Amino acid sequence: MSPDVRVGEIRRKYSLPKEFIFYVGNLSPHKNVRGLIRAYKALPEWLREKYKLVLGASKKAKYFTDIEKVIREMELLSEVFFTGFIEEKDLPTVYRMSELFVFPSLYEGFGLPPLEAMASGCPVVSSNSAPMTEVLGDAALFFNPYDVEEMSSAMKKMLEDENLRDRFQQKGLERARIFTPEKMTEEIIFLLESIPYH
Repeated sequence: MSPDVRVGEIRRKYSLPKEFIFYVGNLSPHKNVRGLIRAYKALPEWLREKYKLVLGASKKAKYFTDIEKVIREMELLSEVFFTGFIEEKDLPTVYRMSELFVFPSLYEGFGLPPLEAMASGCPVVSSNSAPMTEVLGDAALFFNPYDVEEMSSAMKKMLEDENLRDRFQQKGLERARIFTPEKMTEEIIFLLESIPYH
């Protein structure tokens, strides 16, 4: 199957818009999806018209009603899309189709989706919460997840500058190569050992 046919198939399967910003993960409060929606709303209108926000989550997911409420309040029902559950085999294609992957999490154990996005050739903007800065190094554009304006500004910067996206795409591919399964096991053990026990 040619890549174009595969892309068309995936677009239909998950009802994906032509150009979009992507997040995948659960909708728990610490994932800060509310902050992401507010940051998206703060983008200039022309950018929202061009790039829709796609949330890789199910409408049956816990906290969906809370998130939907925010989308309604922000009047973004026609600009924010839910894919439903994305099969693992389809994820790399969805990442590749995305203009930008945003990871707004307030805190993480490790944070695999940004690395998956990088490995698929998608530029990443991420919260600067631990351990994301250590995991992603200089291959992502970081923002304070508690500052909606800063998150929106990072997204805007990346969306407006194709050269910047290309640069981070390249950096991301190089960064993702470091994380072999063995290296990831080492990193997870290191992170677990660094957690203070009371």
